[in-house]
This record gives sequence, C-alpha cells and structure tokens, in this order.
Amino acid sequence: MQHYKIPENLRYFPTDFKKVKGPLKIFALSDFWARKPHQYERDLNGAGFEYCFCCFAPPYSNPKDFFRFFSPKIREQMKFVGYPRCVDKDCYKDYGLRKTHDVITVGAMWRFYPLRMHMHGFLAHHAVDHGIIYKNYPHCGTNWSHNGFYREDYAKAINQAKMLASCGGKYHLAMNKIFEAMGCKTIYVGEEPYGAQELHLEDGVNYVAVTKHNFVEKMEYYLNRPSKMDEIVDNAQKTFLTYHNIQTRAVDFVRLLEGVL
Repeated sequence: MQHYKIPENLRYFPTDFKKVKGPLKIFALSDFWARKPHQYERDLNGAGFEYCFCCFAPPYSNPKDFFRFFSPKIREQMKFVGYPRCVDKDCYKDYGLRKTHDVITVGAMWRFYPLRMHMHGFLAHHAVDHGIIYKNYPHCGTNWSHNGFYREDYAKAINQAKMLASCGGKYHLAMNKIFEAMGCKTIYVGEEPYGAQELHLEDGVNYVAVTKHNFVEKMEYYLNRPSKMDEIVDNAQKTFLTYHNIQTRAVDFVRLLEGVL
C-alpha cells in the first residue's frame, strides 16, 4: 500500500463475501508476494471464491514460490489460473524515434530486482569502457501520485533505446517491461522468465536472455551486429501484436470466462 501510495480509505480488503450467494466468484490477483500468507487466509478462507485469476500463477512462476503464500485450505477452495500481463499497443509502439542510447534501465532499484540492480550498478560505472551509451530512468509513474513519467513519455524513452535491460524480480516473472520493449521495437534484455514457452519468448529470436555473468558480453555481441538486432526487434513486435496486447488478451479473457461459467 505504501509502495503505490494508495490513499488510506482505499486500503481495506472487501469483507463479507461469504454472504454473497449465487454468482460465481473470481479473485483477481497480481503481485502475490505483496500480502502475507495469514492475510490471504484471513480474507479468502470461506469467502466462496472458486477461482483465482493471477498473471503470475504457474506456469508463470515457480509453483513452490507461488503456492507457499496460500494454505492447503485456500488451495482446496480455489482453482488458480495463470492469466499473463499485457500492455496497450496504441501506447507501446514504434514512434520512429532516433535511437539515442544503446542500453537503458527503468524502474525501482531495490533487492527485489537483483539482476536489474546488478546490471545498472555495472553499466553506471563501466558502460563507457565497453563503448555502450547507457542511461537509467526513474520508476515510471505507476504510483497513485505519479511522477509524470508515464504512458507516451515512458514509451518514447523505451523507443529511443536499442535495448531495455531489466529482470523479472527475485521470482523470475514476466513483468510488463518485456512486452513494453517488444511493442516499442526495443530489444528486451533480461533473464528467462517462468512461462517463456507459453509466452512465445525465445532467446535470440524475440528477446535476449542473460545472466549476471554474461549480460555485457551478449549486449556487445548484438550491438555489434545491427542486422541481428533488426531481426529480433521485428520478431518481437510481431510476437507482441499477436499475443501480448490488450485486445488479444481480452479475447483470451473471454475464452477463459467461457471455460469456467
């Protein structure tokens, strides 16, 4: 709540769901790690939810990481369904801007994002030594009282970079930045997320998978091969427009609902 600066009057989880009878109840969830197991137990046990639609439910996370937040009781009461994230293709697109940076990083820098922190820490001090033009941007405006760096301004910053280096946090998830980069014709550089196959992500084809040990080597490899980079960004945008934009995910959502109603 503090992280997203949500006003106090909007911080309470709705109660008395157990009194609602008749309609199918679906619990929508995103950042599963943002609540503690006892909080899920308190709020969901006996509430009558039959399904949980979560963008990070397995296969889009490690089952051990995900399900340790939910007691056996909750897991018996609800079926967990993975429903990946998506972004707006009318915002995250190729603006035709000149590529002013080889590599950028964007987002929070704290221990939840170890690979992004590691890459930023190295590039901030040594990018010049490797002939890499690098810039770090602040967290985009997702908070309740945002910083003004969001939507088109944020997308254009991505579009002006050849590569966006990020990660899926300590749980190795498919965060929005993968799809944002793909839509903006910028190569996403990060670790392979859980569910990569289901998300149609392929290293060296529509993104570049790296570790903390080889990210500089792989950045240099592709930066020195513009034709390969062009192939990757073209493939990435096609993948994005086929699978990971809001309109496509809405069709998936309708099919998902049809399967449970």
